[in-house]
Amino acid sequence: MNNDSDSWDFVVFWEFFNPFDEEETFKYPYCGREIKRNENVEVDKERKVFKCPDCDEEIEIE
Repeated sequence: MNNDSDSWDFVVFWEFFNPFDEEETFKYPYCGREIKRNENVEVDKERKVFKCPDCDEEIEIE
């Protein structure tokens, strides 16, 4: 497994990057899937993006 791309618990991801302010969920703009704080997401720390588990579209972390 590549160290730059891992499946992270969304709470850990959320606390590390905090891209969504104080929202409890994040809705992907591409497919509409809601990610809750306790879900896992694939994160590429080097590129600062994460992927939707359903449609694989990437979201940039600001």
